[in-house]
Amino acid sequence: MDVLKNLVGLPTPLIALLVVGLLCRGARLGRRMVALAAFLLVVLSMPIIGYLLTLPLQAGAPSRLAKDAAPPKYIVVPTGGIYNDGAGDWRPTASTVRRIRAAQRLKNLRGGVILITGGKIGDHAPAESTTAARILNLGVNARLEKTARTTAESAAIVAKKLKRLGVTRIALATDATHIRRAAAAFRHHGLDVALAISPRLGKKDAGSLYLPGAHGFALSARAWREYVAIVWYLVNRKINFGDLQAP
Repeated sequence: MDVLKNLVGLPTPLIALLVVGLLCRGARLGRRMVALAAFLLVVLSMPIIGYLLTLPLQAGAPSRLAKDAAPPKYIVVPTGGIYNDGAGDWRPTASTVRRIRAAQRLKNLRGGVILITGGKIGDHAPAESTTAARILNLGVNARLEKTARTTAESAAIVAKKLKRLGVTRIALATDATHIRRAAAAFRHHGLDVALAISPRLGKKDAGSLYLPGAHGFALSARAWREYVAIVWYLVNRKINFGDLQAP
C-alpha cells in the first residue's frame, strides 16, 4: 500500500511524465511532454494554486455550529501518524499534534470528551493514539481507540462504539485537507459531523502567493493525495458521493 501511495503521489507522476518525454524527445509528443511536466511543476509550486486546490477539501463539514445548537459531546481525532525519533522512542507527527491541540481548544471552549483514534501502522510500532496520549501527557483527559489503521477503519470502529452509547453526533478535529474525506467516512457509518475544526490553510500562511517554492508544492501535493484517496474510497465503497456532501 505504501508503494502504491508513493507511485500516485506527487511528484512521481510529474517525474514519470518528464522521463517518458525525455526518452521520446526526438518526437514532437516527447517535447510536449517535457514542456508539460515543467509547466505543471512550476504551477503546482505556486502557493496560490496549492491553496485553491485545498479549498474544496476544507469545506467538507461545518466550521461553526448552527445558532443555539448544543455542542457535540464527543470530539473525535483521527491520528496523523507517528515516527521513530532514532533513539528508540516513538513520537506523534506534527499533523497528529495539530489535530489534538485543535480538539483541546474546542474542549476548553465548549466542553466535551476527546476521543483519539489510531492503531498500529507498522509491525513494530505502537498504537498511534497511545503514543500521542503519552507524549502529550493527556492521561485521563482523552479516550483512546487503539486498533484502526485508516480513516475508514476509524470511522467504522468509532461509530460502532458511540452508537452503543446513544451518540450519533460528533465534532471532528483533523487537518484542513483531511476534513472532507474524514467527515464523509464518519457520515458513511451514520454519524452526523456537526462541526469540523482545524488550523485553516489561509492565504496569510502562503507567503508570496505567486512565487513557486517548496511550500506551494507541499500544499498541492497534500491536496492531490487527498483527491486520490477520496477516489480510492469511492471505488472501494468506503464512502459514497452522498457522504461527501456537507450539510
